[in-house]
Amino acid sequence: MKNNIIINLMKVLLYIIILLLICLIIFFGIYVYNREFKNRKQEIIDIYAVNKKEDIITTKLPEQNEEINVVSIKPQVEIQSNSNMSNSIDKFYYNQLDKYSKLIYDALNNNKESLKTGIAKIDLDKEIDELLKTEEGMSKIEGIFNIAINAFEYDNPQVFYIDASKMVLYYEIDSLGNCNAYIKNYDENNDYLIEGFNSKEDIDRVTQQIDTIIKELINNTNDLNNNYEKIKYIHDWIVENTKYDETLSSNNRNNIYGLLVEKNATCGGYAKAFKYIMDKININSIIVQGKAKQEETSQYHAWNYIQVDNEWYGIDCTWDDPIVIGISDENKQIYYNYFLKGQNSFENHVRFDTFYGTDLKINYPKVSTKDY
Repeated sequence: MKNNIIINLMKVLLYIIILLLICLIIFFGIYVYNREFKNRKQEIIDIYAVNKKEDIITTKLPEQNEEINVVSIKPQVEIQSNSNMSNSIDKFYYNQLDKYSKLIYDALNNNKESLKTGIAKIDLDKEIDELLKTEEGMSKIEGIFNIAINAFEYDNPQVFYIDASKMVLYYEIDSLGNCNAYIKNYDENNDYLIEGFNSKEDIDRVTQQIDTIIKELINNTNDLNNNYEKIKYIHDWIVENTKYDETLSSNNRNNIYGLLVEKNATCGGYAKAFKYIMDKININSIIVQGKAKQEETSQYHAWNYIQVDNEWYGIDCTWDDPIVIGISDENKQIYYNYFLKGQNSFENHVRFDTFYGTDLKINYPKVSTKDY
């Protein structure tokens, strides 16, 4: 009897040991799985805030003393010939991108409303995911993203509300080699909106203000006889109504809201607002970036090329503003030193022929050598 009790106890103990071993195996399996999942490879490419330096130029049209820091990438697609350029001028920079930069541009362009939230995650095309599985793709992605978002801003001045220095292209590669790439805010606790805007409601409200001003400007050009008169009217309105931000203190100095609503801007704001209005009245115009020479100094600058009577000319509303060229603006006299000028009159404006030192060549339209 006693032996039977001992045998039964041993059996129970054996069953308990077996159950414990089974539980340990299960828990170990769960632990290994979770650790593998949590430790999947995550790569973050911070395109715009490397070392958190605010003076790195990416999407902002550069101003004096700001530095340029960009990774080089060779183009795969070039723009069509100058003869067809007027048919696609609304996407002037887009048409010069390689396939992968276009995919990133398209993702931004298709999510303009979502971007207004400042926190929307923008998923990228599966081709970007596949590219990032290759060593070559991972080495190029920074340049691809940088070029795409620059092109997007120059073609779309109406998207004035994002600060790309607060955005990153983020991608994850798990243990199975699956990749997921998307654009998001750099700081989880902050959005990627321009400082001063806090929500989509803010953006919609100020967009209405912009639309009201644009509607009035368009109405004022409707009775003008030709494109020359319309261009001159807009040029004069910008000069008369804008104060150049000499302090460089306004958050919106470099966008259309700064010029159209706050009436305070730098060259980027002048050039973007001019293009935006030209787009609205169906006159071909592009933003040009480069350096401008004034006496012995040279500084980063932005201006426009515009098409009139099938010819392209330079126009610089900033430098036709008297305060910018060192003349008191008490009487707000308007100058035309840089109004519809040929290349020979724009020799002190040296454009960048590539995207900020990369080898992606910008194929500008052929500018007339003669003034209009």
